[in-house]
Amino acid sequence: MWAYSFTVEPDDNGTLLVSFPSIPEAHTFADDENQVRRRATDCVLTALEGYMRDGRPLPVPTRGSIGRAVQLPPEVIARIELYEGMRNSRG
Repeated sequence: MWAYSFTVEPDDNGTLLVSFPSIPEAHTFADDENQVRRRATDCVLTALEGYMRDGRPLPVPTRGSIGRAVQLPPEVIARIELYEGMRNSRG
């Protein structure tokens, strides 16, 4: 399963700060709980695009019990699996 857990904490300006423990570069904010899931999904997809563009290994997805997490869509999983296959065949 390709999913990345995230945390949500109140920021000092009244917004909610969204962070991904396994992706240190991935942070975003939301104005309210209604925006959290959408912003978190956009954030993780953008971060993974950056990893692939740079040819870096992808962060390990969350394993086991998942609280709040972004489950990647099937088309993104297919692209990631192709990327990982190409990276592994080089080395």
